Amino acid sequence: VHSTHASRDSSFMASYGCSLTSHAALLTQTGANPRLAVIASEKAVNIFRGLQKNSSQVFDPNLASALNNYSNALCNVGRHSQGLEAIMESVNIRRRLVASGLDEASSLLSASLHNLARCAMELNDPMRAASIVAEAAEIAHWLSRNDPSYREVSSTCLLSFSHCLLHSGRRIEALEAARKAVVIREALTLTRRRAPLLSEGLAQLSACYKARGKHLEALDAISRAVSIDRQYIEEIRGDINTSREAHDLLAFDLYRMSMRCADLGRKNDAIRAMEESITQRKHVGRMEPDADLALAFHDLSVLYFNVGHYVEAATAIGKAVTIRRELVSKDGSFKYGAQLGNSIKVSEKIRLRISPTRRHRW
Repeated sequence: VHSTHASRDSSFMASYGCSLTSHAALLTQTGANPRLAVIASEKAVNIFRGLQKNSSQVFDPNLASALNNYSNALCNVGRHSQGLEAIMESVNIRRRLVASGLDEASSLLSASLHNLARCAMELNDPMRAASIVAEAAEIAHWLSRNDPSYREVSSTCLLSFSHCLLHSGRRIEALEAARKAVVIREALTLTRRRAPLLSEGLAQLSACYKARGKHLEALDAISRAVSIDRQYIEEIRGDINTSREAHDLLAFDLYRMSMRCADLGRKNDAIRAMEESITQRKHVGRMEPDADLALAFHDLSVLYFNVGHYVEAATAIGKAVTIRRELVSKDGSFKYGAQLGNSIKVSEKIRLRISPTRRHRW
């Protein structure tokens, strides 16, 4: 109905643009049609740009929202550079709106800063990403001094900054940023719904400690994250949707803990943590083939091999090979092919150690 009356007045076009923005957001959130989400959100951006020419800054809030959704849609189809441009424009508009005193602009700016940090992390240029996220972190920190509601997004920007710094080889700075984020999130974790925030911060802190060769500190940080995950699962028992996400988080943190134990030569502890990580996925029915599950089975196989449990190692690597073959057949990318090759090499190494009467086929 809207498209057949596209020549009507600005109020009608604004309504049309808002409808497109909402529709694009729903498509992006559900993943129903990512490419249609790009088309709808781009059209909304163009509508509000046109309206803005004739109405000065009246439609700035609408344009900022449309740009925010456009960025999300672009990132979901792998167009991260364009997504970054869109979200940076959204942030700049919303900064102006906050400065002008618009009441709802603060929460909207938080959302844009969060998306900016997330989008920048997807770039294949960690130095540029670090520069962009550093600016977002400074903005969020400045805002949080006057408005405590910005502390959460400030910590998110700091974690993204830490991630970018770590991938740029700036390990000391990455560790400092992660520490600051954890301090903020420890203060924020006054309610159960914010527990995953602290867990996420501790996981990044653990990665930074590992990169600095501080393996005991790395294990301590991720062990804290696992403890928080377990407590959170107990607190939300009965909430099916949240419970699924919580078990996923625990599975990932247990995987990280397994790797930290292995770094310290605690082989049996590493095996137990990896086995529980896979069990957590089973608990919520997340055993469908994917790259993370394949990696868990691959690494579990290596852990078994290192303690001489060759039959168990053969079983685990067989599952990794099966999953990775399925991923290659579906995707065909070089990445999955290389991962499959690594698993096959491990399987051959195990086969040479296993008893001739217990040979495995995969």
